[in-house]
Amino acid sequence: MALGALTRNTVAAIIGALVWAGVVELALLQPLFPSFAKWLPAGAAKALTVTDHTALLQPGMAALVLIGWATAVAALAGGITLRRELR
Repeated sequence: MALGALTRNTVAAIIGALVWAGVVELALLQPLFPSFAKWLPAGAAKALTVTDHTALLQPGMAALVLIGWATAVAALAGGITLRRELR
């Protein structure tokens, strides 16, 4: 919902999220910077779904990372939406 509020277009938000997760995170950042990519949303989500955590975050930390990302995007969307409404 926060991505939809940022873009004002639900379809663009969904496509943007899929492109970010599939292309940017998994295809580009994960092979180039694996220690950084595990802190991004797709890396944290992967850590919650696999059983071998040798190169990934532990499940508890991965859940906190996802909550942090969701909170950050929601706060950004809330701030931008308030500024748009006041104009």
